[in-house]
Amino acid sequence: DVVAKKSDGTADPESKNWTVDLIRKSCSCRVFDFDKIPCVHALAAFMEFNTSNVHSSRYPLQMVELVSEYYLNEVWQLAYWRTIFLVPHESEWDVPGDVK
Repeated sequence: DVVAKKSDGTADPESKNWTVDLIRKSCSCRVFDFDKIPCVHALAAFMEFNTSNVHSSRYPLQMVELVSEYYLNEVWQLAYWRTIFLVPHESEWDVPGDVK
């Protein structure tokens, strides 16, 4: 669970709790689930996990692993490599008269 903290580092009892699963890439706010990009709660959980968790050395997790592979540059390049064509300069366009 992710809980908001006060400036002194103690949990704020008046804040709302969020349940984050970094492995399943899920948060109870549902932003992480739908957008496939970590929400602020997931980022907070990630930071807490990597800085204070004794298991983080046995289960290392990189921030880039939290983002869906669909946002990676290589995936976008593969998805559009055949469908994006270069557009020539406007002076080279052959525009029919009825369209002008």
